[in-house]
Amino acid sequence: MTTVYAASNNEPIDIESLEGTSLIVTIPAAFSGTCTEQCVPGILSVITELRDAGVGRIIIVCSDQPFAINEWVRYSKWAKSNVEFASDFGSFQMRGLIGKLSDEEGKKTLPPCVGDLLRRSYTLYRDGKVLWQYREKDTVAYTLNVQEMLSAVAQ
Repeated sequence: MTTVYAASNNEPIDIESLEGTSLIVTIPAAFSGTCTEQCVPGILSVITELRDAGVGRIIIVCSDQPFAINEWVRYSKWAKSNVEFASDFGSFQMRGLIGKLSDEEGKKTLPPCVGDLLRRSYTLYRDGKVLWQYREKDTVAYTLNVQEMLSAVAQ
């Protein structure tokens, strides 16, 4: 069981218990440049296509505490974006599945306060099982191929 916590109310979300097709996006930190300016807006820009392809839930999981995530969502005006935001803070279970920043090439010596943050990734689950996954090779760049992800949903 991999559990994250809804940023809005701290309710647990068991990733493997999700029904249907879900997209789980992991990001290192709220208020970080690439996540704020490219990653989250990139996902939000294709919500219609994701929903049309059959993705029911879109959950963006961040390393930060729920309070920080909620402030980031409020500041960025994503509150009505039709995606869920969740926290891996404290449980760190997603880090075991996805990895952390210090796992990336050239980042082995990052201090723990940065190196232990989640890597950015995109995982499609269907009925709790991994259908498709993409991990950014270097989290300073947003390189998701949305068409590849949409093709995987259609499988």
